[in-house]
Amino acid sequence: MRPNGPSNAVESRLENDVLPNVIGMWQVKHRLARTVVAPLLGAAAGDQAVSPPSGVLLHGPPGCGVGFIARLLAEQLAESVPVHLVEDLDALASTGPDVAARVFETAGAEPVAPFVVATSHRPWSLPEWAFGAGRIDRMVFVPPPDRDARRHRLDDLVRRRARDEGLIERLVDVTTSWTACDMVAFLDEPAVDWEDHDAVVTAASTREPSVMSWLTTARSLAVFAPERGMMDDLVAQLQRYRLG
Repeated sequence: MRPNGPSNAVESRLENDVLPNVIGMWQVKHRLARTVVAPLLGAAAGDQAVSPPSGVLLHGPPGCGVGFIARLLAEQLAESVPVHLVEDLDALASTGPDVAARVFETAGAEPVAPFVVATSHRPWSLPEWAFGAGRIDRMVFVPPPDRDARRHRLDDLVRRRARDEGLIERLVDVTTSWTACDMVAFLDEPAVDWEDHDAVVTAASTREPSVMSWLTTARSLAVFAPERGMMDDLVAQLQRYRLG
């Protein structure tokens, strides 16, 4: 029995099928494929060995594509199962104690309870009622853009300033952990001399990614709620920055 794992029938084709319009972000795609999409599709196909999840929380720093990925995931899943998309669960949760009914009980009043796809930039602020059986039972951390995602974004941005493949690759090398917001802010920085490529790379390499403050705050989440058992991807990222 594999009560929470993907069925063999759907697992083999998932790696390239999940979020095909998202460039890079392989860590996120892999986790979604194995912990969300495969069990959902397996259960929908009648696999009795699979216990499908009831909700996933996509969380991470602003500028990393949390909302973008959530919308694409909800759209993709809706082709096979009912889906309820809840963007910015942080704000909704702060509106009052009836939010659980608005997000979960109301959604579950449908003939088939929809799968909830929710987003958060402050998961540590969410109340306990949001988690557990019948609610959010999967969490997926959306980190800063990986190398493939940064190259795609920088290619679009840098070509407005300098049409040089070599410069783009050099910037990809020195922008590890930059968010999309960091990239846009740097490209709009008037002090950067785009005629001097060495100076551009030096300026980029000395900037601290904005994600560091978020990760420092998120450290308390990993300590606060280890019993949820759904945060190993975030913990791994914290360890990468020696914050775990």
